[in-house]
Amino acid sequence: METNEFREFCRARPDKQNILDVFKGKWICEVPVDSGLSTGGKVHAFEDFRIEWLMDAYGEADGKSILELGPFEGGHAYMLSKLDPSLIISIEANVSCFLKCLCIKEAFDLGNVEFRLGDFNEYLPNCDRRFDLVVASGVLYHSSDPMALLESVCRVSDNLFIWTHYADPDRMQTNPNLKKKFGPLQGGSFRGLDYEFFEQTYQYGVTDEEFCGGTGKTSRWLTKDAIVSALRHFGHKELRYGPDDANHPNGPSTCLFSRRS
Repeated sequence: METNEFREFCRARPDKQNILDVFKGKWICEVPVDSGLSTGGKVHAFEDFRIEWLMDAYGEADGKSILELGPFEGGHAYMLSKLDPSLIISIEANVSCFLKCLCIKEAFDLGNVEFRLGDFNEYLPNCDRRFDLVVASGVLYHSSDPMALLESVCRVSDNLFIWTHYADPDRMQTNPNLKKKFGPLQGGSFRGLDYEFFEQTYQYGVTDEEFCGGTGKTSRWLTKDAIVSALRHFGHKELRYGPDDANHPNGPSTCLFSRRS
């Protein structure tokens, strides 16, 4: 794996802001104002209503084990860490995002978070431990095999949180920003379950430094019905529906919490 070496020196007095300034001008998310620190980002993932909704649906996380897929810049791990779980294993494939997560871990003393660099699609099939909760926010629609991903997360935990974009045939055709990225509606089958999806082609290379999507050149967006059917097919019969934004500019999105019952 090739990475760029940091050859600069920091001659300022040691301070936690210095840690965040390693990526100055490159952050997408902003940390809480009351922390006294700043990244200069615009997205408030460290104060995210979706995680607040999750904890209302799930309940107390004190002493629980959590698996987080795709932590991005560490905002959700930060929020979850404050709920005193025993351990959060958070897996990130994007090298730049992983290093940002390490900066967040150090700057905010996230002692119960273990960030791991790698592809969770390589981790999950052979994972021999179980977690009290899996958090999969912003990853399903970047997956080239979302059905296999749903099967894996339902196997390792009885509780699952998903925030994802989903396929809506009408909006795929009427939203010009979406139409140019997707082919026609297709059908597939997985473990005896038939489902519908659109295949997305990323509009720029996965090696672009601003790219924060999946590890492949394409991904499959499932319809909402396909996601719900898959969760039930893999044993998560109890579903709770959260905030849904059918008019999201990047495509319809929804929150789901599922539990094995």
